[in-house]
Amino acid sequence: MILGPGDGRSLTLGTQALRILSEGTGVHDVAIVDTVLPPGSGSGRHVHHGHEEAFFVIEGTVRLEVDGREVDAGPGGFALAQRGQVHAFSNESDTDARMLAVYAPASAVGYLDELAEIVRSDGTVDAGELAAFYERFDSAAG
Repeated sequence: MILGPGDGRSLTLGTQALRILSEGTGVHDVAIVDTVLPPGSGSGRHVHHGHEEAFFVIEGTVRLEVDGREVDAGPGGFALAQRGQVHAFSNESDTDARMLAVYAPASAVGYLDELAEIVRSDGTVDAGELAAFYERFDSAAG
């Protein structure tokens, strides 16, 4: 597979712009997502029991947190949230940040598709909808 700069499936999570580069194959069981985080955006503390997430900062600064350890990571910064580890990420700067997010197994991209349906354009989400969403995906707020 080869993708050009504008290729891939686009998805919006509130103010975040996602470009899904890979949804996995029979052999390659990871999803890879190019994520643009405008200032003030991100994902609060949460935990997954059915998939893992890795984050690699490409541009700007992303605050990455895994199991209580927090770092403001610039380009080249990396974090891995294994199953059961509470994690979060956010852009606390005044400019856009960009990171690659990797989800394993690749079926976790369905998590993003459903999340996009309940996140409002300003990035907020109804607490009841979020709780039901987390339950469907063997996840929880952290």
